[in-house]
Amino acid sequence: MSDQKKKAESESDFSSDSEMESSVSSASKEKEIRKSKSRSRSKSKSKVENPNLSQLKEKKRIESMQEFESNKAKMYEAFHQHAIDKASTIKKMFKYTNEDNPFGDMNLSKDFIWKKKIEQLIDEGKNFDYSKEELLKKHQDLIEEIHKVKQRRAERQKEKEQLDQQKFLQTQEREDQMFLE
Repeated sequence: MSDQKKKAESESDFSSDSEMESSVSSASKEKEIRKSKSRSRSKSKSKVENPNLSQLKEKKRIESMQEFESNKAKMYEAFHQHAIDKASTIKKMFKYTNEDNPFGDMNLSKDFIWKKKIEQLIDEGKNFDYSKEELLKKHQDLIEEIHKVKQRRAERQKEKEQLDQQKFLQTQEREDQMFLE
């Protein structure tokens, strides 16, 4: 019976199939109209907000480009200052510059990396650690070794001067003795 009641109710709501189809189609049309209106509203809102939004985006892009350029300039300046400091340190330590050195080496202040040796070690399958810490340690060891060599050279020079002075004094004593005799 319940099925019959449902049919009766549905028949009373819609007197014919055409009315039912038209109500269904009108409902779907209403949904489509609502969707299109909401789309058009959102589009119109975005169009209204778009100039402000685009201006903000452009402003942020310009600011970020300016920051990038200023950071780039600062980094270049720091790099240049580091190179100057390094060159002055080398001149103080070794009394040489890139332009004025007995070796004729224009790249004296640059770090030398023996690439062929590294390639050979890698080809042989030996482990080669190319870390900054290790290179820095090797560089400091070389500087210490250079200082030791300078000290030994200065000591030898002093010893040589003392020997020369002793020889000079001995020759003077001999001459004095010969003159007295």
